[in-house]
Amino acid sequence: MVEMMLLFQRATREGNWILHLSPVSIMMPWYFAYDRVNYARYLPVYWTEMVNLGERHPSIYQEFLKGHFVVQRQQKYGFNLTACDQVIEQTFNRESKSKGGLTGITLKRGAISQMGIIST
Repeated sequence: MVEMMLLFQRATREGNWILHLSPVSIMMPWYFAYDRVNYARYLPVYWTEMVNLGERHPSIYQEFLKGHFVVQRQQKYGFNLTACDQVIEQTFNRESKSKGGLTGITLKRGAISQMGIIST
């Protein structure tokens, strides 16, 4: 079990999509065993969709193979990629829990770049 979690963490930190899918498939029975209903229900769907991503959405699959399923917040260090949901927890959700919250955040100078909002 520890090796599975370490592989998953390594896949995230390295941005290795193929390695990411391997521990996900190993995790599935554990969620059933520990009665984690939502993970047990949705992880097989996620895994099936991601395994078939190359056939259904080849351009997205190619981007994921390049490591674009994780976020690198600092260019200074290697092995520091972070899962997207964790980045959201560390940025947007942290802001909303601080004094003043997200109210008026767009009125603050530099908030757009701080929050990583990109317009196309």
